[in-house]
Amino acid sequence: MPETIIAVNFEAPDEKAAQIIGQITMGVTEAGLYWIVVTLAGEECTRIPLRIVYQRQPMVQTGQ
Repeated sequence: MPETIIAVNFEAPDEKAAQIIGQITMGVTEAGLYWIVVTLAGEECTRIPLRIVYQRQPMVQTGQ
């Protein structure tokens, strides 16, 4: 997945948080565990797990 850079500027010493809301599009081809890595100033802050599970849709039967 390509890297996305979002600039955040903390102007005052008491500003220690930021909330970023957006959409992520991932080209997932297999079920499994994927990680979203969050970095700040080039340093890893946290990782967010995303588990993709394949589920079959039930077949709907109409008439006989």
